[in-house]
Amino acid sequence: MGNALKHPCDEEFIRSTRAEASCVRKAGPWVLAATILGSSMAFIDETAVAVALPAVQSSLGATAVGAQWGGLAVLGRMGAAASMWEGAVS
Repeated sequence: MGNALKHPCDEEFIRSTRAEASCVRKAGPWVLAATILGSSMAFIDETAVAVALPAVQSSLGATAVGAQWGGLAVLGRMGAAASMWEGAVS
């Protein structure tokens, strides 16, 4: 039995609607710059955490596994904050 409802991802539905640009063409370079800046900041933050991890591990007397969990907690918090900020902007 087929489903009578059309889902938004069906090819017929996609092809039957007109695509509209969500922003003006002049915003393209700014969107690209913001994307590059954001990904660069994430890369630098991850690198800084990885470099600082041995020093944090020795100063707190943590095991390697504990230090890894601490690093993941920091990066996870940053990811959660970024996703909340994205939801507030869009």
